[in-house]
Amino acid sequence: MDISSFPALISRPHSLVEAVPFLKNRGVQNLFLLADPFVATSGQLDGLRAAIAEAGMVLTEFSDFAGEPKMGKMDEIIALTRGANCDGVIGVGGGSALDMAKIVSITLVADRPADDYWMMANPLPPQSLPSVMVPTTAGTGSESCSTNIIADRNGHKGWVWGPETKPDLIIHDPVLSTSLPAALTGWCGMDAFIHAFEASTNKYAHASARGYGHQAIKLIVDALPTAVANGDDLVARQNMLLGSAWAGAAIDQVGTAVAHHISHAMATLAPVHHGHATAIGFEVTLGWIVEGIEGDDVAIEKFQSMADTLGVRDYRDVPQFVSDFMDACQIDRRLPQSFAGFDKHALVEQLLADHTQSMRVATSREVTQEAISEIVDRLAALPIQA
Repeated sequence: MDISSFPALISRPHSLVEAVPFLKNRGVQNLFLLADPFVATSGQLDGLRAAIAEAGMVLTEFSDFAGEPKMGKMDEIIALTRGANCDGVIGVGGGSALDMAKIVSITLVADRPADDYWMMANPLPPQSLPSVMVPTTAGTGSESCSTNIIADRNGHKGWVWGPETKPDLIIHDPVLSTSLPAALTGWCGMDAFIHAFEASTNKYAHASARGYGHQAIKLIVDALPTAVANGDDLVARQNMLLGSAWAGAAIDQVGTAVAHHISHAMATLAPVHHGHATAIGFEVTLGWIVEGIEGDDVAIEKFQSMADTLGVRDYRDVPQFVSDFMDACQIDRRLPQSFAGFDKHALVEQLLADHTQSMRVATSREVTQEAISEIVDRLAALPIQA
């Protein structure tokens, strides 16, 4: 995977408007703004809109979406932006908004639909439109990586992948994330934590990915409980944004592992927040992984290095540290109501689907078909939210 670039970064409160001169200097005249629905209507973008108008740029906006990106919605967005002759893109929001904005930035330079690039069916154009990504949650790390999650027309979760989709500039404005509720802060933060953890310990983890991953872990372990407990703490919010971006850079190089394998599969069955599902899958499998790497010196070294970063003496104690950390971050271990009585066989089928196997095989312990059945049984035993 690509390790050649980390986008330019501005990280300070009230820095959102700095996207405008950046794009203006790159010749952008018809600007497309894709923002989360809440952000778009909250008043948080009023200063940005005023700066765009003052710069003499024509603005086209879109915020009519919910949940994770879907191919049909991308058709609507691309038709809108092509009709407006958009030549620059700003994405503001969580991972879904950023993924869609990044896909727009690359597909607009070629007269082809997003389907043509799903699961790397065709090479991406060599470069995207000038773009700025502004995360308002600290979880996916989409702003710093090449992966853009999107469901195909049958609802199967996949991705448009390529370093060409990376933005020219990332803006971390922690003020934009202060409105994120505690539960969502915890779920998103655990997604970033698990990105960093899996990229530092999976079969493909190497020094560069581990460098980003371990630095992300240090920031997140310190900042996430604070951000959950006090959403207005700008230092914690800013450190979470940076930790998330570094975690994104880590997975950009070596991918994830079984916790993300589980969360992607769960999302095909019923509505569930990605970070929540990933956290559940992580806790359910982490002890099993640690038990299974006995005798594997390479895997043990990676896990012991992670233990050292976490301040844990022995790698075998890491699962307990993670559970305690999840407690500190108020992570609910119950499955959402949408999973009441879910079909275990359907989940096993999704975990065996061809397009998800890269995460399965990257796991430090072999995830056999028997192991998948055991994992699904553990998930099925979890309580359901009232």
